[in-house]
Amino acid sequence: MSGEAKALLLDLSQAQHVAIAPHELVELAHAEELFDVPLAPTHCNQLFAWKDRLIPVVDLSRMLGIEEPASEGNLSLVAVVAYQPTPGKGLDYGCLKLATHPRLVSVRDADAAPMPQSSTSWKSLAISCFGCGEGRTAPVLNLAQLFAQPVVAPTWFRPNRVSLRRYAEG
Repeated sequence: MSGEAKALLLDLSQAQHVAIAPHELVELAHAEELFDVPLAPTHCNQLFAWKDRLIPVVDLSRMLGIEEPASEGNLSLVAVVAYQPTPGKGLDYGCLKLATHPRLVSVRDADAAPMPQSSTSWKSLAISCFGCGEGRTAPVLNLAQLFAQPVVAPTWFRPNRVSLRRYAEG
């Protein structure tokens, strides 16, 4: 990265943040109705109906064991994100459960920071990390890696190929 870049900062707790590139955010939506997925791990046991698709919802706070997630009251907000599962292929979509609205921040080369030591998962979930003030860091999520994990996208489920009509018909 040279010069300055923009990132969307997502709060997981008062002390832990993550970031994504602004172009990865497709839409912010109020998740008034989520569909439960039986027997799935608690951090990825819901689907969100979006544009005639059912897409997986990941709760990073639960996934990383953050006990006190950041919160704005009873906000049920999800970020619909786009990622490219493999180079040269089309886009896939997923959702990140949010506790607060994302914030646009500027990031410079000098802001680079080591990955947090709070979880061993950061190495597989993030591509880099930067300092975001007051001694806090924000790992930059690798969305393709996050949504490619078997517990998020099992082989029997292809979210972009499941229509709401077929889901409702069983």
